Amino acid sequence: MVEAYKAKKMGGKERLHALLEDIFAGFVGCTDMPPIDFIPELLEIYPDAKVILTVRDPHRWAQSIKPVAKNTGLWWLPYRLWPVPGWRWLPTLMKEIGTCSRNVIAADDKYSDPYLGEFVLWSRSCSYGNLTACSFDP
Repeated sequence: MVEAYKAKKMGGKERLHALLEDIFAGFVGCTDMPPIDFIPELLEIYPDAKVILTVRDPHRWAQSIKPVAKNTGLWWLPYRLWPVPGWRWLPTLMKEIGTCSRNVIAADDKYSDPYLGEFVLWSRSCSYGNLTACSFDP
């Protein structure tokens, strides 16, 4: 997935499509991060896909994501995770997710309300074949 972020940054659509097809081969669905950073590209590859956009209260969302965001940025985490093949790329992936999201919606992640609001607006602006929007209130 880190390679897909790099391809997206470099603008290599052919390479990005090939990487995404490889990453999602055998799956019938995806959710949350990081696939949401690739909505337009995934819809180009899978034009008949159904997209469900959930809209949450921005403050409650920020509270739920804070522990993850805080702990994936620990300086020692990459060294601790390196011996674990499935987890060693998590810190790099989280950095790419944050960078891509801020670039896509041009929001500052210090302020969750505008960040989530801008992301919802960006998501709705994507050209969806099949979009279902719903609220999520846990």
